[in-house]
Amino acid sequence: MAQETIQNIKDAELKAQQILKDAEVEKAALLKKAREEGAAFKEELTGRANEAAKKAVAAVEETRDAALVKASVRAEAVINGFTGNVQGKRDAAIQAVIDEIA
Repeated sequence: MAQETIQNIKDAELKAQQILKDAEVEKAALLKKAREEGAAFKEELTGRANEAAKKAVAAVEETRDAALVKASVRAEAVINGFTGNVQGKRDAAIQAVIDEIA
């Protein structure tokens, strides 16, 4: 009976050691999987962030181009207005000189 108890204890110790080894293997596998999933998630987030940044830059460039076109149109209108005023005043000045001569 004592030998049977000793054998049962040895068997329990061997079983406990095997459980510990299995747990270590499972722990390593879980850590590896977590690292891989973390790296994949990081890559996905980085890709999304890059896409969002590219879209934002494109939107800013589009807005900038539209603002430049509007500013150009306004500047051209102002210049045309000044040119018209100058031409009108030139004509009036010429007419005033002609009136003085005549």
